[in-house]
This record gives sequence, C-alpha cells and structure tokens, in this order.
Amino acid sequence: MVTGGAPETDPALIHDRDSKFSRAFVDVLGRRRRACDQPSVERPRRRSRSRSRSPNAAVLQAKTRRDAFDDAIIALAAEPPFAEIVVRLVCLRGIATLTALALTVEIGDWQRFRPQPLGPFLGLTPSEDSTGERRRLGAITKTGNTHARRLLVEAAWQQRRPLRASAALERRRLGQPAAVRARADQSARRLHQRWHALEQRGKRRTVVAVAVARELAGHCWALATM
Repeated sequence: MVTGGAPETDPALIHDRDSKFSRAFVDVLGRRRRACDQPSVERPRRRSRSRSRSPNAAVLQAKTRRDAFDDAIIALAAEPPFAEIVVRLVCLRGIATLTALALTVEIGDWQRFRPQPLGPFLGLTPSEDSTGERRRLGAITKTGNTHARRLLVEAAWQQRRPLRASAALERRRLGQPAAVRARADQSARRLHQRWHALEQRGKRRTVVAVAVARELAGHCWALATM
C-alpha cells in the first residue's frame, strides 16, 4: 500500500521542486550579475593596437551575454510553480518579468504573510529608539532580503508620475482578468498619490522611494494572493 501523498500534493515533493527551481533561478541570476559587473574593456598590459580590444565589441559581447541570461530567466518565469503569480505581478508599474520572478523566489510563499509584516520582513520599516513618551524614528532597519528590498525601491521610483497608457505595460497585461488589471491600476494611483503627498511634506526623494516601496510590497502581496 502506498502511504505517501499524491505527487501533486505531497508537501515534501512540492518543497523539493520549488527548491530546485529556486536554485536554478539563483544560478542564472548570479551568472547574469557577474556578466554585467565585468568591465566592458580589459586594459592591455602593453599599448598595442593589435592586442587592444575594441570597446564597442566588448560592450556588445557583454550585452549579448546579459540578454541570453535574461531570456533564460524569462523562460524560468513561464514555468510552474511561480508562473501564475509572475503574470499578475507584472501588471504593476515598475515590475517587469525579471523583478516579479525575483520577488516571488526571494519571498517564497506569499500566503504566509499579511501586508503589514512584509515591510519589517524586507527591512523597509524605520528603526525606533523610544524611551517613555519620546518616540524617535531612525533609518530603515535593512534586515531581511537585500535583493528583494532593492528591487522594490527601484520599482517605487516608477510611481513618481501619474498613471498613463503604456504599450509595454499593456503587453505585460495581455490575457489577465479585468479584476487583476483594475487592481493594478488602483495600486498605481494609490502609490502615485502617496509619492506626491510625501513630496508635498518636504521629504527627500530617497526617503519617499523607501516609503512607497514599503507600500508597494503590500500591493504585490494583494495581487500575488488574489
């Protein structure tokens, strides 16, 4: 008699499958980073035209390698178990396929969170030094996942301008239900209002971006758990 769960529902098999997917993604992402971080031109030891590399050729080679890694990551994003979540996250402004997949892999199971704990988990909440009735807030804690935090802050900068029609955004939203698209538009308007309100209060743009990123994490959760 077989005592194990079905292949589709066995938690151990699901965890093993997700772990293999995560390792594959991390491996491709790491190679992509190394390819992008390498200098575009190697300085020759001797000044010789025959030995020097063409800057344009070196840049083109690096771009080709980066694009190949991007294609590999996009192919991974189209596979289960994360494909369904990725196609919803890319409906948000500032979050394309690479960012959506990275957030999903880094955070894991979105269902284990509520919107409020996501900020502290990602280190996007201010530190606090309070005694008695005095409450003093400091810089963000920067605990948790550095990569996910950086991606959210980068995406937050896209919320500076009001929501407008975008061909790239429409391509990412193709095939998505009206409810998902409406929720993404609602999030875009809310995040832009938040950015504008903080700027009106005289906050620095770097501070505004972090605050909007913290709220953006909650909007990502809302779409991922729909």
